[in-house]
Amino acid sequence: MRRYELIEEEVAAIPAAELEVEQVLHLHAQYPKELEFGFPSPLNGQCYQLRSRGYVGVVPLGADTTLEI
Repeated sequence: MRRYELIEEEVAAIPAAELEVEQVLHLHAQYPKELEFGFPSPLNGQCYQLRSRGYVGVVPLGADTTLEI
């Protein structure tokens, strides 16, 4: 099982190749108030950038992937 951990007040950089676009768009649609999003670009090394806005929990990102906040 793949697990990504967000630490409060820190930005987690997740390479775009590690997540499906659909997973990220679903996450963005479901948690717009809970998470800040940055999308892949040459300026951030083609990584998704996620940051918690003070929330904690575990979010499933598919059958074998979770996001722990």
